[in-house]
Amino acid sequence: MKKVSSIFAPLLALVTVSYAATQHSASVTLYEIVSVGSNKLPAGDYSLSWPDGSGVVELSITGNRQKLSVPITVAPPDKFATGGAIVTTSGDKTLLLGFSTKFGKLTIKDAETK
Repeated sequence: MKKVSSIFAPLLALVTVSYAATQHSASVTLYEIVSVGSNKLPAGDYSLSWPDGSGVVELSITGNRQKLSVPITVAPPDKFATGGAIVTTSGDKTLLLGFSTKFGKLTIKDAETK
């Protein structure tokens, strides 16, 4: 039994390290209430995390007593991007379209149509 444990322990450690290496994270401050689909995020500090990958992936937004998961696409970062939220206005609402980070431009899928 001890031999089996000694074989699986390094394998489990490798899987844990691999998983941690494939996650990206960033922090952002929202300075006003923004709408994300039918949800509203109040102004405040938020943590973003998303997996490495192409196509559509899930972005987790947590902070300020909120937790939200939305589908995003990830594009290479803009050369001169300063980072932060990408928003637009629609009537009296401020819509969150995505985020600009050093890891890439995160665009919320169908943000304007939700």
